[in-house]
Amino acid sequence: MMFTGLTFGTIFALYGLTHNIISRDRYSFLVAAVIACAVIPTLIASRFFLPEQNSRCD
Repeated sequence: MMFTGLTFGTIFALYGLTHNIISRDRYSFLVAAVIACAVIPTLIASRFFLPEQNSRCD
């Protein structure tokens, strides 16, 4: 799901840039926002939701 958001977010931003719907500054902001929306939750999840290790040997 995260990769889908990255892909479509950057494609739509690029479409807007190439068709003069958005400016270059707005394009840079949108791409940075799309990347941040994927990276920040991943960092939070990896920090606070680590899997428990089973130390029991069978």
